[in-house]
Amino acid sequence: MDTQTPVTIIFASDSRGLLPLTVSVWTLLEKAKPETTYDVRILSDGISAEEQEKIRARVAPLGERHRVSFIDVASVIEEQLGENMAKWQVERLPRTAWARIFAAELMPEVNRAIYLDIDVLVCDDLTPLFETDLKGAALGGVVEKILNEGQPDASDYYNSGVLLMDLDMFRRDHLGEVVMEYAHANADSLCAFDQDAINGALSDKIMTIHPRWNWNDGITRRILWADPKADMWYPHPPKASIEAALHPAVLHYTGKHKPWRYNHRMDRAPYEAALKRAGFDELLPLPGWNINDCIKGWLYAPSYAFIRSKIRRLAKKWNVE
Repeated sequence: MDTQTPVTIIFASDSRGLLPLTVSVWTLLEKAKPETTYDVRILSDGISAEEQEKIRARVAPLGERHRVSFIDVASVIEEQLGENMAKWQVERLPRTAWARIFAAELMPEVNRAIYLDIDVLVCDDLTPLFETDLKGAALGGVVEKILNEGQPDASDYYNSGVLLMDLDMFRRDHLGEVVMEYAHANADSLCAFDQDAINGALSDKIMTIHPRWNWNDGITRRILWADPKADMWYPHPPKASIEAALHPAVLHYTGKHKPWRYNHRMDRAPYEAALKRAGFDELLPLPGWNINDCIKGWLYAPSYAFIRSKIRRLAKKWNVE
């Protein structure tokens, strides 16, 4: 891609998410190819000017060609969530999770963008995802197989932590309004809140993309006991899932065990390595470390090694390099 044509990336955060936000942006720019220019738009809910400058200063050494800007969305979120704001705002899922739904109106000059949650580690250049043909869909996403009671009854349910967004279509068809209408109409039954609303309202407007664009270690662990014919692989053939496990472009740390606190996640080490490269050495060992958890981590290590060994065997079977 020509460096004069930037790849627009959207994040959303409040001041509580500054560390993971900074790490995500840092790895995004770190993995950019020389010909890639990123235009990073951070939908901000109360991030101060001083905090914004700290993020820019941290990532500045990765290239002057990249741009990092902030868009205040506090008033938009309050207006759109209305009486349901308290119901949809919890500690684990702050209200900024809704901000991506309004991106088309907040950035009227942008035609398409990639949205990333702040609990991701970018492991490859995202230009191929940005250039993916959506074939008339409004969104591109990776199917999430684990469903909870109350989630929309759709043929496919997508994780919204990584989305390729056609913002022109969002504006033309008023899809932000469609999502919010669905959300308010189903306010009492939403489980994953904004993600449920996106899936429920736009189920026929989402295209499945390769799983390497949104991979998590939970899926890697399930490969251990999944038969190649098992439903776990759907809708991706086993080869695509093995490709994603070996070479994820985006590692998404889903769930409550976040990598900026000590835990036993299978892909904990890559995040800690990224923290060091980004200059956060002072945070190690991570908050939450204790001797009992450290011992548990050692106990988990053999099973993780066994899983990685099986992945390598499957890669050989399906000729994945």
